[in-house]
Amino acid sequence: MASAEAAVLKAVLAALKAVCTPTPVHDHVPQGTGYPYVELGAKTSAPYDTKTTDGKDITLTIHSWTSGAGSKPCLDLMEQVRTALHHQTLTLDGHTAINTRVIFEEDMQDPEDPEVYHGATRIRVLTQAD
Repeated sequence: MASAEAAVLKAVLAALKAVCTPTPVHDHVPQGTGYPYVELGAKTSAPYDTKTTDGKDITLTIHSWTSGAGSKPCLDLMEQVRTALHHQTLTLDGHTAINTRVIFEEDMQDPEDPEVYHGATRIRVLTQAD
């Protein structure tokens, strides 16, 4: 059975690819990739066990990258990320997603390139082993 973390990554990637079309979604961004794109970022997990089941409390940061035309394209891309994941039912291999929700969003101008905008969306997924 896949770990809960791996199952969540697979499901999140599929959900984002379905909603963020035609924007590419990457777990690893290939060198030379142009804007816009969505990237899976840092992950954390902690036990979320009960007396009878094992579970995980997983957070994942999703990065949205755009360039030009101000912050609106980045905010629009972040809204697509929210639509794909907030209160959505993720189908996980070997685990059940109890709750998926957005817990943090921030957009910013890149300090090294003022044409680039970066959005960060953090989600929290509570899981139980099947």
